[in-house]
Amino acid sequence: MLAILGEAAAYEANENYQADGDFSIQVIEKALQEKFQLECVPIKSPTFKNVVKDYGTQDGYICNSDDHWLAIRKVQGQWYNLNSTNITPPGPQMVSDFMLSLFIENIQESGYTVYTVWPKEIKQGETFVLPELEQPTELKEG
Repeated sequence: MLAILGEAAAYEANENYQADGDFSIQVIEKALQEKFQLECVPIKSPTFKNVVKDYGTQDGYICNSDDHWLAIRKVQGQWYNLNSTNITPPGPQMVSDFMLSLFIENIQESGYTVYTVWPKEIKQGETFVLPELEQPTELKEG
């Protein structure tokens, strides 16, 4: 993140950056806007609710609770919980299409704010596809 914003930007407002590497949503938003012309849209916002009727139509979500971030990302058509604190099993965990809405609702109930990432100028009915990722090595068959 420092490489994207430059060290000076990260240290301007130290409430947005912690020494352990945690960044505030403001830093994430600024990096996405300046580098990629993307914006974080809270899924509880009217903007999201007016455009998205099904969580599965997005390509991913970023989630924050205090000083912890996690991602939920679709990789080759399969959803994954990419939480660094996953214990059983460790690493990425598959989330079925059927369970995606329930999973997102549960993490919101546990205190997470959930965002999706869009181009700055998205209009109702438009879709945005994040670059395709390769399936995590430890989850590949064979």
